[in-house]
Amino acid sequence: MGEEITGRFKDHEGVELFRRCRVEANDRGALVVCHGLGEHSGRYTGVFEAARKAGLSYFALDHRGFGQSAGKRGVIDRFDQFLLGVRSLVEFAREKIGAGKRFFSLAIRWAV
Repeated sequence: MGEEITGRFKDHEGVELFRRCRVEANDRGALVVCHGLGEHSGRYTGVFEAARKAGLSYFALDHRGFGQSAGKRGVIDRFDQFLLGVRSLVEFAREKIGAGKRFFSLAIRWAV
């Protein structure tokens, strides 16, 4: 791939979520980034650069109601809405990087 790819996908309730990733064929694994409360994936460019230097693909999404994703701004009604969005991102990442590669995650807290 070489360049960052952005796109959208629908979550389990049909809400459109934004994602970004960069994948290289020879990457040794992948980093999945989950932003914190009041943030969006675009704030993690430094983390993405560090992942690339370490030979890792990266994947991130804007949670429902944050950044470029649809939904009421700043609101996730149920925690499973958050978890299922992340699950969809991880499934997408597994498809893109293939079997046998390691996964790492960075999740920022949601407490205020």
